[in-house]
Amino acid sequence: MRLDKLLPFLGIRGKLLVAFVALSLGPVVLLGSYLPLAATRALMETNADHLRLQLLSNVGHIESYVAALDASARMLARWVAEEDLLDTGTIDAAGRERIGRLFYHFAEMRPDYYQIRLLSALGIEQVRINRHGEALEVVPVAALQDKSDR
Repeated sequence: MRLDKLLPFLGIRGKLLVAFVALSLGPVVLLGSYLPLAATRALMETNADHLRLQLLSNVGHIESYVAALDASARMLARWVAEEDLLDTGTIDAAGRERIGRLFYHFAEMRPDYYQIRLLSALGIEQVRINRHGEALEVVPVAALQDKSDR
């Protein structure tokens, strides 16, 4: 098809103008369709990198927290062992009182613990501290539980 037949009313300058405008629209259309796709891909990669870094940071925080839990449990166990409160496997009232005070003060420093327990080798609770919101409770001996089935 020739431009003479399509646009018979235009002169040579008009026809050249139409041809150049048509030729220039090709790159504009290509860029116009490619740039949003490239921008979307770049944004998705940036978000994925950000999420990856956030995940690694969170994993690091969780690992540190678990290490602190382990250190706390080891510290409490070492203290109880050094005080020779469990020589017989059971605790007398004075020993239970001392461990209860230690656990209570420890729970005051660590509000992320909702319970602190000392279990015998048979799985019977010897001491337990419960947290109810901000309040701490030393559980009476009569309310201690048998956890041996766990």
